[in-house]
Amino acid sequence: MHEYDIKKTHQKDMDAGKLENIIRENFGAVKNENGKLTVSFGGLSELTTWLTGNGKIAVETKMNPNVSNEIAADTVKRYNAFLFAVTGFTTKERAKKAKKSN
Repeated sequence: MHEYDIKKTHQKDMDAGKLENIIRENFGAVKNENGKLTVSFGGLSELTTWLTGNGKIAVETKMNPNVSNEIAADTVKRYNAFLFAVTGFTTKERAKKAKKSN
């Protein structure tokens, strides 16, 4: 499981409904089970995410290694777009924050 900070400007508007809409825009149909949102798409066998309530989002992923390179690339592109839409941080900014926290 990974936890990502949500930019303060995004925190005020982020709720479970908006999170579900962002997932739907990037990956399609989503299931809501006890406040945890789950989706399968491309190279993601399963992505489960939820708001932790402390300005962060938790994300668990299970990958499918048996997909083509094109599907894998599209999955990574959509995953990064999803994280940017939720957190407000780019891939580079998220990586920099992760290095600081370790």
